[in-house]
Amino acid sequence: MTFKDGATLGSFVLGLYLVITNLGTWYPGRKSLMDKPLKHLPRLVPFLFGYCYGILLMLSGGLLGWFGDAILWGGSWIGDGALIYGVGGDRQSVQSTTLTALTNGGLAMVLVVTAVCVVVCRRSEYGRKGIVQGAFAGVLTGVVRGWLGLLAVPVASAINMSGMWLPGAS
Repeated sequence: MTFKDGATLGSFVLGLYLVITNLGTWYPGRKSLMDKPLKHLPRLVPFLFGYCYGILLMLSGGLLGWFGDAILWGGSWIGDGALIYGVGGDRQSVQSTTLTALTNGGLAMVLVVTAVCVVVCRRSEYGRKGIVQGAFAGVLTGVVRGWLGLLAVPVASAINMSGMWLPGAS
C-alpha cells in the first residue's frame, strides 16, 4: 500500500495549525521572554526536535518513510475535508518538486534520532506531546514548496553532516 497523494493545501493548513497552537501555548509573554529567555526555551525544544524529525521522516524511505507518507495522506484527507466542506475551497497540491536526498550516514542518523524520540516519549509526558505534535507538523508542512519547505534543505544537510562521522558511512 502506497500513499502518493503528496502534500495538499489542506495538509499544510493542518500542519500550520499545529505550529501555531504549539507556539501560542508556549509563548510566555514579551516581558517574561525578554527577562529570562533561557528559562522558557526548554519548553519549546521537544516541539522543534519533533518538527525536524517529521521532516526527516518525509525524506526517508523504508518503514519510517512509509509511516511519514501515511501521516501525510491522512492529514491531506482531513485538511482537504475541512477546506472543501468547511469553507468551500478546492483540493490543491503544494508538494515541493525537489527533495534533498539523505546519504547512508544521514539515514543511519535518522535511526539514531528515532531512538532518541522513543526514549524521550517514554520518559516525559511533556516531551511526548511536543515530539508527537512536532513530528506531525513537520510531516505536514516540511515538504511543501515555499518558505516552510525550505527547512527540509538545512535539516537534511545537518543530518547528512552528522552522519558523515559514522564509520563506513558516506
